[in-house]
Amino acid sequence: MPMSTWGKPFFKALSRPAPSGQWLWLWLVAGPQTGVIPGLLHAGEAAMAESLGWPLSKFRRAFQELEAQDLARADWSAPIVWVPSIFEDYPPESPNVLKAWRTAFDELPECALAAAARARAEGLVEGLPESFREAFAKGSRKTFGKTLPNKEQEKEQITGTEGSPLPPSLARPPAGRSGRPSSKRVSEAWRGSRA
Repeated sequence: MPMSTWGKPFFKALSRPAPSGQWLWLWLVAGPQTGVIPGLLHAGEAAMAESLGWPLSKFRRAFQELEAQDLARADWSAPIVWVPSIFEDYPPESPNVLKAWRTAFDELPECALAAAARARAEGLVEGLPESFREAFAKGSRKTFGKTLPNKEQEKEQITGTEGSPLPPSLARPPAGRSGRPSSKRVSEAWRGSRA
């Protein structure tokens, strides 16, 4: 559905869906609040509930349904919501998309959830053609590698809602073609692009 559909008078006049996990997931992935980075939203739960026209308690129930299946994670203090599978489900279509992702990542508040999303994006980019990797490395002046300087801090910093640890699939980027964690080469390219 095109983004413009959400704001059209005919669509807004239709009855709203009942609060549910299915509708919330679709809304997080393709709703009007979707930004440059798919599945990564900088919004609080009250704002999202209001946008959906749902009572906050029902929004929370629907979100808990997504969290229970690791379909969405939130850091409400940041506030950031992330749909982790989105990068693999909807990979970037061009190098220019990745330049925009880098800039958008730089604009997010620093928190463990944003760092986990960055790490997942790094892993995805590593498996793409060279032109995509270069675009991502040059998309911003900021170096992501400094967000989580070492494994000990990563374990302490990456937590989900209410202090629960993120599942390993969210805390680590997917492996590159070689089978090794792949964010190192991308981080090195970024550091080199700053020089």
